[in-house]
Amino acid sequence: MTAQTAYDNAVSQLSSVSANLTQAQSVAVQTPTAQANLSSAKATLIQAQENLVKAQQAVDDLSADITVKQANLVAAKEVLASKQADLTAKQDVLTQSKARLASLQADLLMAQENVVTAKANVDKAKAILGEAQVTLANLKNAPQLLKEAQAKEAIAKANLLDALDSLKAELLKLKDLQVKQVAAQAVYDTTSKAYQNVLEAQEKERLQAEYDSLVAQGKQPIPVVNETGKITGYTVLAPEAPQSASKAQGEVVTAAKKAETKELPNTGTEAHAGLATLGLLGAFGGFGLLSRKKKKTKN
Repeated sequence: MTAQTAYDNAVSQLSSVSANLTQAQSVAVQTPTAQANLSSAKATLIQAQENLVKAQQAVDDLSADITVKQANLVAAKEVLASKQADLTAKQDVLTQSKARLASLQADLLMAQENVVTAKANVDKAKAILGEAQVTLANLKNAPQLLKEAQAKEAIAKANLLDALDSLKAELLKLKDLQVKQVAAQAVYDTTSKAYQNVLEAQEKERLQAEYDSLVAQGKQPIPVVNETGKITGYTVLAPEAPQSASKAQGEVVTAAKKAETKELPNTGTEAHAGLATLGLLGAFGGFGLLSRKKKKTKN
């Protein structure tokens, strides 16, 4: 409870007690009860007056304290305003210092870049000076360098002529080898074909001998063909009693004779072809030996 609240309550209580006292005093004839109530009201009034005095004192004390505190608040506000002004001034100084620092840093970076550029220019100037010095030295030694260059040119021309001669010789060798390769390929093709003819003639002779052997034994040869229809041998049918089997056998014999007629040409001609092929092989071998002797003679 604040002092002002206590004061207001004391004033209210004093007013109430004063009203009760006035009412009690207005009664002409006082009964014992009324007298007692009057005495109680007087006592209450006295207590209320004391409370009012105390409350007034408290209010006075509070007012004095408020005045002091208000004075202190005013003083504190003045101090705060002074501090705030001082802080503002220092912040301004700090802002100016930061701006100055940023400017100095920018100047430092620019100076560093200028130093790097200056170093690069110095290096470039040194390189140009070195090239100029080399050029000057070459100009001083120009007659000697010209002689050396002319000598190297002469050697290079001689080497070029030798290389051209070698190239021409190699081209001639290549042309000669190409001609020989064409001839050798033709001989190979002819020899391969003749060799194949000899193999086919030998195969036909074997088949003819097998056919003649079966006929000499009184058997009827039946050709055996592969998937391409070529005869690879002969066989015979087992004897069968029914006429249908004899008829089928006759048909097979007829087909075999037709195939024999196609597959068995004159073997004498193939034999002559084989001999001719062997002769070509011998001539080709002699040609190779002769070529080797010529190469050794040239070397």
